[in-house]
Amino acid sequence: MKSLLIQLLLLVIPLVALGLPYGSLEDLYSPEYDYDEDNEVSEEGDLMKAPGFVSQTINLVVNEGETIRLPCIVTRLQGFVLLWKKNDNIITVGDQILGNADSRYYLEAKENGNNLMISLAEPGDEGEFVCQVSAFKPTQIHHSVKIRVRPSIQTSPVKSLTVKEGEEARLYCRVVAGNPKPNLKWRRKGGLMPTGDEEIMGEVIIFESVTRHHEGTYECVTEDDYGFQPITREVQLHVEYAPVIEQEQTYIKTEAGEEIHVTCVVHAYPEPQVEWEKDGQPIEEHSNGFVIQ
Repeated sequence: MKSLLIQLLLLVIPLVALGLPYGSLEDLYSPEYDYDEDNEVSEEGDLMKAPGFVSQTINLVVNEGETIRLPCIVTRLQGFVLLWKKNDNIITVGDQILGNADSRYYLEAKENGNNLMISLAEPGDEGEFVCQVSAFKPTQIHHSVKIRVRPSIQTSPVKSLTVKEGEEARLYCRVVAGNPKPNLKWRRKGGLMPTGDEEIMGEVIIFESVTRHHEGTYECVTEDDYGFQPITREVQLHVEYAPVIEQEQTYIKTEAGEEIHVTCVVHAYPEPQVEWEKDGQPIEEHSNGFVIQ
């Protein structure tokens, strides 16, 4: 039997070295083998039954950049050869990787079989993989691979939006890459949304009539169940509005010679120029007895 196995491998290796595909699966088998109707190999009167699979079919989903491991373990490998196919194209025979296979593909040897390994998974690795035993009536196991691709998002406007008080403001966010497509949500950096919510699900938020209280930095964030770190994009919302003055005190009683502090807070966008007056007369920054900060 060892001599026949050597003959079989000698037929395969020249094609492997050239990296050429096989015309049909029959190219793998020596004509000196005699297969019976039960897919058993007969040589010099001895029968060798084709092995069964210990491995189970798997439907694998992995994140982009991770390592893919596909098992192919049989009950007995002696006298048979395993081959791997991806989308019906042969990529390995025995322990050999064909010349046109991706360099990220390699075989991890196991007792009575192997694992097909693919490092740094990428979208092109998706597909149907088959491990096949080289018998006249080939037996095989199927695996399915899907790749989850890290999402990429884009906002509109990209960086900032300026609107006048009372106008409508719209912030858009969309997924430009990623598989499967993640959910999107909006939140306000450092506080609640103007509605009082912590976050709002969806690709767009609309403020129908903005006030100064809508100003802030808004974040579009991805949300999924697949272990990816959330992706965040920020948009700054500016609201132009007339100055609003806040005074801490409107009446101050003091003793002669005592220092007093009068505070005036002005809210406006763009930032306004603030001037002080006393009895209708402007107070200059360096007027005697006054300090403006």
